[in-house]
Amino acid sequence: ATHTDGEPPPNCAHFVTLLEDHVHDFRVSQNALEHVSFAVLGFGSTEYEAAGHYCTAAARVDSAFASLAGQRLLPLMRVTDTEDAASQVLPWREELETALR
Repeated sequence: ATHTDGEPPPNCAHFVTLLEDHVHDFRVSQNALEHVSFAVLGFGSTEYEAAGHYCTAAARVDSAFASLAGQRLLPLMRVTDTEDAASQVLPWREELETALR
């Protein structure tokens, strides 16, 4: 989820900062996550899209994993609170289950 002004919520801010620090740290291999598969699901509101804050935290995590050579299972999925969440997540979850088999 995205918090105030596109920032990660407090409960994951440290994780996002640490991950992005690794992307820019010369001591961390740019292939550090090459054996890690990932898929990112972000929650937000399209009402903040014009301000550039729609699922920003999820996009930052997705970008950082990719920058460290993580193996993307699915494209970033953005879920808006302006529509039913279950109807948005279910097809993504089914694709993820297939990708994990």
